[in-house]
Amino acid sequence: VLHRLSIPDPELWSPATPTLYTLKTIIKQKNKTVDEVETPLGVRYFNFSPDTGFTLNGVAMKFQGVNNHSDLGALGAALNDRVLERRLEILKAMGCNAIRTAHNPPSEELLEMCDRMGFMVMDESFDEWLESWPFGGIKKPEGKAKYGYHLHFNEWAEKDLTELIRRDRNHPSIILWSVGNEIPDACFEIGTERLKKLMEVVRLEDPTRPI
Repeated sequence: VLHRLSIPDPELWSPATPTLYTLKTIIKQKNKTVDEVETPLGVRYFNFSPDTGFTLNGVAMKFQGVNNHSDLGALGAALNDRVLERRLEILKAMGCNAIRTAHNPPSEELLEMCDRMGFMVMDESFDEWLESWPFGGIKKPEGKAKYGYHLHFNEWAEKDLTELIRRDRNHPSIILWSVGNEIPDACFEIGTERLKKLMEVVRLEDPTRPI
């Protein structure tokens, strides 16, 4: 069910002023509350133009970004909230205002911090579809990684992408969706068809952001 709401004269979200609101959703049954959820959200608008470039809330802006891998250096891939927050604080102090989540879906904690601290995000889903890199015109029999996502792509790619978008689409920090990076399939004609199918999923679940 789609519900529309209005916020009179909202304070707009941006990297400089990451203003957030809280949407409280209450489900009642016979006047008794059976569930309650609070969802942080921000209000902002943006546009990509070949003539004027990128504008956020009507103001021209440059992406000063980094490619953020999910691991935390020597600490590994297990999430440590304070270490991740410290990384973002350092990036912010350097003048960074954008992050690409390479090369897999980001943690919810990262996106919540980007909302709160003011980072624009390219939310990335895959680093592998089905094909392997073509070396000298000869394809390896397995995918890009021996035990990589190619083993699950046909069955799970559209489902996983759908779940990612539904989980993340309320984050004001997300400006772009990415359906793949360093994808060997791009070297082959079949890759175009796979890309089209993934883009259809994105447009169905969130027509408000580019891909």
